[in-house]
Amino acid sequence: MKRFNKYSVILLVLLTFTAFAEAKKSDQDNAAYVLIKGRIVDSASGSALVFGGIAIQGTNLSTVSNSEGRFSIKVPQDKLNNKLEFTFLGYETQLVPVSSLKADKNNTIRMKAHVVHLSEFDVFPNDPLIIINNVLDNLAQNYPTENQLMTAFYRETIKKRRNYAALAEAVVEINKPSTIISRSEQIRMLKGRKGVDISKMDTVLFKLQGGAHSMMAMDIAKYPYAIIDPEVQDDYHYYFDNLTRINDELHLVISFKQRQHITLPMFYGKLYIHAETMAISSATFNLNTTNKSLAGSLFIRKKPMGCQVYPEYASYQINYRRQGDKWYYNYARGDVKFNINWEKRLFNTSYTTSSELAVTDRQELKVKSFKGNERIKKSAVMNEEVEGFYDQDFWGEYNVIEPEKSINTAIKKIAKNIEKLN
Repeated sequence: MKRFNKYSVILLVLLTFTAFAEAKKSDQDNAAYVLIKGRIVDSASGSALVFGGIAIQGTNLSTVSNSEGRFSIKVPQDKLNNKLEFTFLGYETQLVPVSSLKADKNNTIRMKAHVVHLSEFDVFPNDPLIIINNVLDNLAQNYPTENQLMTAFYRETIKKRRNYAALAEAVVEINKPSTIISRSEQIRMLKGRKGVDISKMDTVLFKLQGGAHSMMAMDIAKYPYAIIDPEVQDDYHYYFDNLTRINDELHLVISFKQRQHITLPMFYGKLYIHAETMAISSATFNLNTTNKSLAGSLFIRKKPMGCQVYPEYASYQINYRRQGDKWYYNYARGDVKFNINWEKRLFNTSYTTSSELAVTDRQELKVKSFKGNERIKKSAVMNEEVEGFYDQDFWGEYNVIEPEKSINTAIKKIAKNIEKLN
């Protein structure tokens, strides 16, 4: 066993919203499903469409494409006559019969960009805050008011410069309360695996704290306080950016950024608002890291003496999926790059962390609270909660996000040394 006797940097990497608020005040047999794999691309350029939505029409089963546009989804035998629904921001929705796709082969889905003309929107308000406040007024109408039991796939990675140093993946169940109830989510693990390459951690033992809880904290509809809540509206400048289509439906694009006199690091980005229902269907945003010291204080829980840790960038994405008259939390991702500077060292180190959570199934029912010993704590470090990597069939029936080639390569390298880490 290789012992580790180095410093530890523990980061609240994706609990930025929490820090901001404080500063601001059973496996089944493979025959039970058919595996459909493929890649989503732009029909004109052939370029990959990353983090696109894939769902089995008429069900709650879904997944997303990875950073190379690749996807895999396990279609139950009784859903083989359904269609797969492919969606991507600014593109026409594509419906493809499952029966027309080759099982366990690489299928290519070509999607067409959607051109939007200003004439499609008859009344364009002069004040974007009218739209923002309409979003807030319609939260109970647009988002779930019943408890949900969600199944989700969660992945987090840590890269030192260009090399993967740690990976953790898990299928989790989430007891998600109503959007209009302040009670936070309970999360328990169904299955998980990890790998850590200590040889890459030659300066610090870099850990992520928060895991799947961090992803749930990005649910703007349930936790609007960081970006659209009335208490922060005076701190932001909101302005109309564009019109686009998502799932063939018109959306207003409202951009936002903090006002110059605000010193606390806040966010800048875009809100995609469904023109008919006034629901946020998607958002992409970044933390303002201009003041590196203040921005760093939102992330760092513990660090060694003589070490300064600054975020170079922190970017986030949240998507909702519409079913019936409600919009449901569907996917979230966060990427943060840190620079670690040592007082008496010539060369510095950089780490990049990525976390993503995709809801793959959901049901609304009276959900009992998870037992205390089942729950994943908000302070948990995922790499300390799960076991080492296993065989390729580890996930069984669960839908997961297809790994990129680079992650697959890292898994293989880490797996070869896993016995040295245990």
